Amino acid sequence: MGRGNYGTVWRAVDKRNRERVAIKKINGAFRDIIDAQRSLREIMILSEIRNHPNVIRIFNVKVDKKGRDLYLILEFADADLLTLIRAQMCSNEQRKFIMYQVARGLLFLHTAKIMHRDIKPANIMVNQNCSAKIADFGLARIYNDKKVGKKK
Repeated sequence: MGRGNYGTVWRAVDKRNRERVAIKKINGAFRDIIDAQRSLREIMILSEIRNHPNVIRIFNVKVDKKGRDLYLILEFADADLLTLIRAQMCSNEQRKFIMYQVARGLLFLHTAKIMHRDIKPANIMVNQNCSAKIADFGLARIYNDKKVGKKK
């Protein structure tokens, strides 16, 4: 389905329930401390926020037999917003609805003290029914109000 800086995403079918899923392979997830932290952070954040309609859901995590690569089994989405923008496939009403959902997802994340830090069209997944979901939490951070805005 796509390729990014840290891995590849494939479309698959869950054999247990025959539902479509996305499998995100994070190449060399443990090759250094920064990559390991990023991978762990993404898993932890997605595991905590499983049930918001505008945030991609994580179903499972697997590590390959050699312990190098990590596989995240995620909720499937038909396309990302960047693809839709380039193809000019959305009406004005659909654009408004997608942006409303992104704002709703961000409000939820910020209320939960999570900063995504990489919001861009490629990280907004959209289904055929125009439901939008924020994805790719590799750069996300959990923050504490006491640290925000303080000068050193």
